[in-house]
Amino acid sequence: MGLLVQDAYGIFSELQVQFIHTPIDEMKEYCQTLEGKACRLLGIKVLQRTTRGRAPGLFSLIDSLWPPLAPIKIHGQSQEPAQVKKNKT
Repeated sequence: MGLLVQDAYGIFSELQVQFIHTPIDEMKEYCQTLEGKACRLLGIKVLQRTTRGRAPGLFSLIDSLWPPLAPIKIHGQSQEPAQVKKNKT
């Protein structure tokens, strides 16, 4: 099963997930429960990433469907509370 996820930096990734010994109906219900919610996934091995530069059409589609609700974090930088407040106005 493939899942489209967004991390704290605003980077989208596709996860290929295997549910062992889980009926398909339970998998679908589990995924629907997590849709739109923040969650922590542990033990994930990233096999491949794509970037906006390599797949601009894909990211344009994603941005049109799910525009960022908060400023996208830049890896290695933190925002001061004043910056976050300024970005929200």
